[in-house]
Amino acid sequence: PMGASTYVACFLVLAVLVSGNMKMWHITDVHYDWAYRTGGDIGKECHGKASNASQGAARIGEYRCDSSAVLVESAFNQMKAILPDPDFIIWTGDDPPHVKASELNTELVLEDMQNITNLVKSTFPSTPVYPILGNHDSFPPHQIEVGPNALLKATGKMWAHWLSDDAMETFLKGGYYTALIKPGLRLIALNTVYYYKLDLTTLIHPLDPAGQFDWLKSTLTAAKNNNERVIIAAHVPPGFCEKEVSAKNKNNNFHALFNDAYLRAFAGFGDTIVAHIYGHEHTDAIRLYQDEPNGESTGMMLLSPSVTPWYNPSYEKNMPANNPSLRWYEVMDSAPFNILGYEQWFTNLTADNANDTIEWEVEYTPQSAYGLPDLSLKSIINFAEDVLSKQDSIFQQYVFYNSVSYPQPDCEGECRATQLCSLQHAWLEPYKQCMTAA
Repeated sequence: PMGASTYVACFLVLAVLVSGNMKMWHITDVHYDWAYRTGGDIGKECHGKASNASQGAARIGEYRCDSSAVLVESAFNQMKAILPDPDFIIWTGDDPPHVKASELNTELVLEDMQNITNLVKSTFPSTPVYPILGNHDSFPPHQIEVGPNALLKATGKMWAHWLSDDAMETFLKGGYYTALIKPGLRLIALNTVYYYKLDLTTLIHPLDPAGQFDWLKSTLTAAKNNNERVIIAAHVPPGFCEKEVSAKNKNNNFHALFNDAYLRAFAGFGDTIVAHIYGHEHTDAIRLYQDEPNGESTGMMLLSPSVTPWYNPSYEKNMPANNPSLRWYEVMDSAPFNILGYEQWFTNLTADNANDTIEWEVEYTPQSAYGLPDLSLKSIINFAEDVLSKQDSIFQQYVFYNSVSYPQPDCEGECRATQLCSLQHAWLEPYKQCMTAA
């Protein structure tokens, strides 16, 4: 007969199996700057040496610069401490720093990407990883051409141990692929740099760069026919950046040519797609989308903030920077594979520099901050379309988290309109109509 300890052990295992859900790290926008120097010139990406030593870059990091080696190492050590054995990792790119093109070349960009690849491998040696190109993972930055080309071949070789033969075939063609995370749940990894407004190489392919739209529709159709659910992942999201308040409707991420075509590709697949996962903006945001302009919301996009604290100079002067961040998601282990929640971590860079030590802490969860029962589409629609627009205290908290707990004044007027309109409208014309009405 089983002893008491055996009974307890079996009960605990059963409890884990019944309640166990998948856990996933989303790694994005590390932007490791190998030239970051303690004492460096903050006005020049923290490179070189500041003319006034007392005003030089801190050892850990600066808001006007990209990630130091100290910060990157700390971030990965913390991920391992929090969740050392995740079920899978989605890594949405942007490893190299935001520096002048004159300070970069292809070899430096690939070396930076290789360094972060090695770090992901060594930190999570047995975890399936799904890597995706960002707009800085190329030289010149933002310019990823239709494949096959040298960049796709080099990164394909770098990531070969994570990609199947079928995935590699489409990756070499255009940096996109699909993978079965587990029976019933599929990942579709897209190269949305092709649609990014600063990528000028794809304008010579105005209908469908690298055939990605056609492939996406056929892959989604096959998934739907097989009763699979799908997570969409990419670097650059469609729609409008909520922190570019002064852009006057020019804060779109994609070329206008591609934005609505991209959204249209997901029409009719609302029951198939679990959610979209993006990075790029360095902000913590939610975005809804519809099958057609001004229709009912049929899907959601979740944007994770960055590891880098780099402040984008294109933002309004009074817009906040962001603290470094980490995020992991909890996903149902069986159908319908909904995302149940996430845990957002951060470190306060101001306090870190004052104490010369990095302290990571939980910033919030959707449940603790907003009372959301889960991240189902129904819950997100209610939160985005009703709660945020009607409860100002929750809206201001959302905006505070949008910049990863960086101090800022209340978001009013045009700031509020940009936040709410970008959250509810990714199609071009409805967003403009929303901003005009506001």
